[in-house]
Amino acid sequence: MIRKYNVEGMHCAACSSSVETVTKRVKGVKKASVSLLQKLLLVECSEKTNDEDIFNAIKKAGFSATRIDSDKEIKNQNQPKEIDGKKREKILIIKMIATLVITLVIMYFSMGHMIKLPQPHVFMYMVDGKMQATSILMLFLFILTIIGIYLNKQFYINGYRALFLGHPNMDTLVALGSSASLIYGTFSLFMLLAGIEHNNQELINTYSQNLYFDSAVMILLFVSFGKFLEEKSKNRTTEAIESLKKLAPQKANRLVDGKIEEVDIDQLRIGDIVVVKTGESVPIDGEVIEGFCSIDESMLTGESYPKDKEIHDKCMQATICLDGTAKIKVEKIGKETIFSQIIDTLTTTGATKAPIARIADTIAKYFVPIVCGISLVTLIIWLSLGKTFDFALSNAIAVLVISCPCALGLATPVAITVSTGVLAKKGVLIKDAKDLEYFKDINTFVFDKTGTLTNGNLEVTEEKADQLEEFKTLIYNLELGNNHPLAKAIVNKHKDENIKLVNFAEYTIIKGRGVVAKLNEDTLILGNEKLIEENGLDISKNKDEIKRYQEEGKTIVYLAKNNQYLGFCALADTINESAKQCIEELQKQGKRIVMISGDNEIVAKKIGKDLNINSNDIYANVLPVEKATIIEKLQKEGKVAFVGDGINDSVALKQADIGISVSGGSSIAQDSSDIVLMNPSLKSILDTLMVSKKTVLNIKENLFWALIYNTLCIPIAAGVLYPINFLFNPMIGAACMSVSSIFVVLNALRLNLLNKKEKTQNGKNCSYRHDVQ
Repeated sequence: MIRKYNVEGMHCAACSSSVETVTKRVKGVKKASVSLLQKLLLVECSEKTNDEDIFNAIKKAGFSATRIDSDKEIKNQNQPKEIDGKKREKILIIKMIATLVITLVIMYFSMGHMIKLPQPHVFMYMVDGKMQATSILMLFLFILTIIGIYLNKQFYINGYRALFLGHPNMDTLVALGSSASLIYGTFSLFMLLAGIEHNNQELINTYSQNLYFDSAVMILLFVSFGKFLEEKSKNRTTEAIESLKKLAPQKANRLVDGKIEEVDIDQLRIGDIVVVKTGESVPIDGEVIEGFCSIDESMLTGESYPKDKEIHDKCMQATICLDGTAKIKVEKIGKETIFSQIIDTLTTTGATKAPIARIADTIAKYFVPIVCGISLVTLIIWLSLGKTFDFALSNAIAVLVISCPCALGLATPVAITVSTGVLAKKGVLIKDAKDLEYFKDINTFVFDKTGTLTNGNLEVTEEKADQLEEFKTLIYNLELGNNHPLAKAIVNKHKDENIKLVNFAEYTIIKGRGVVAKLNEDTLILGNEKLIEENGLDISKNKDEIKRYQEEGKTIVYLAKNNQYLGFCALADTINESAKQCIEELQKQGKRIVMISGDNEIVAKKIGKDLNINSNDIYANVLPVEKATIIEKLQKEGKVAFVGDGINDSVALKQADIGISVSGGSSIAQDSSDIVLMNPSLKSILDTLMVSKKTVLNIKENLFWALIYNTLCIPIAAGVLYPINFLFNPMIGAACMSVSSIFVVLNALRLNLLNKKEKTQNGKNCSYRHDVQ
């Protein structure tokens, strides 16, 4: 069985990781996954599993949990008593600015004298021609460091909590790195104070350059900036889900005893009759029992054409009535409607998405305890060999300082930061580092049809008539006063052709059929096949052409004058120019291409054929919730990316391993996705794939260097070469640590070279390079 819990106190990925880990250890729990955005914990467990055991385990990890059993409780639980996201975002900014100021002050007084910056006499004095720090300055820097650490204590809390729970992560690395600098800085401070107290110049000279308080705070400053960006992104996504909920109408026009009364949708019951008019949203899922209306379902189905609804046709909540009036019998209410299912799935999918373990986190799981163990063993061995405690402690701390995991901690985030900047300049927005890291592993790319592979707007593609100029004049004037999407497409086709305007003596719009008008003594009919058949008109002249266009999924509009057929025009949603090249290049790289559409099978198959997509990988007549089901099925065969643009794609975007929203898409789709394409070209997907490959290679190079560095330097720092009078003191260790970090940063900066788009010219075709150099 699946249980839901609301968890309070989580602020970052490390928190959610801790909750998952402790929950999985509870007896009877098979799986546990957390949605940080919704503060939601999903637990797959046996019926005998005790909630109190889960509550206690989570409480010991530093959080609190509440069981969710009903819609009412869900609503209450999604309003935690703790500080909300916006306030937390402001607090993070304040802490970050304060930490920056503290870091700059510490750096100024620690290293300013090296470049002849003026120093107060109370902080510095001259000894043998060299500037010497006073005890007041040392204590001042120590106090500033403690304040900086206190402002960012969450890294220590989360990092060491994860360590004690047995799953050290990136926060543990940050906390350990900062702690190592603080510990040795504090040790040096006491030794310096002792030297000053006893006027021991040798002791003063030895430790005067070993106050690493600036490193202790600077590590926290850089990481806190990343946490701020994470919080900002998290808040935007949460707000997007709330804005989606607001699209559902809150009121409905209920028909009672022949009278219409406005009621809250919560008051509607199955079997009630509601009236929907032009411009209104459908309040529930139901069946038309009287009247006619043209419904825009693109938000839910993605289909570009509005649907004409007559008696016995189904309507869905939150779709828009473009034209007409209909009475609808309520069939589904509350969480049973398709729209509510989208909301529910969107809320919980974040928790059910398979977690991807970071490389650095995996290394940290073993690296951190091993380093701590080596440091402790170093202390014990030197003491057992009769060395002084000062000597033994110096070597033990040297191990911590030289193995301070700054390079390891920087290996991934610096490369990711540079790469996301590169992609931003290419018009690609990456919301989470893991999505860039693992984008290269995608096996299957699933594309929504309407608005993604196609432009999402109807266009006139063909016009056929013996008297073409007369045909254009008549259809333009007939559709000029019509708000139907087909009419707008025809008007847009000819609006710049200076067509002569005419005045109709009579003009009637026939719902779901077309237009009938009177021009002088002529009767004009413009509409669909039903209207033509009802008037007994003969269209056999263009029968073969019309049949071919219909088989291609195009919509046909016919024109007749005085019961004589004049001609027709065909309309269709056209293919995005960049789609064909994008799909072709992805197929060359061995990627599987799948197309999903809410449109009918004829249209979907035609678009798929034009884009050379395997017919077995084309899904038509698909509802939003069904899109997520198809993706879930494909995920059993490998990693899946979904590319879409509409509200109806939001669930699928969340379900996929990586969701990609395209330029011009709905704000809900963009906020539900992991990657946002800021320009209309789908070729940006190829840019992202190339940068992903290069980035992961760069990260592996950085991690290799960091590990090799530690493998070689830690034994030396522990004193292995002491018998030949070679010993690393903590100052040299810190220098080596800095060199390692600098190497990692410089190597990551090489990714900036990717700003030049990598294309090679092959004959007349421009092909993206997808090899990893």
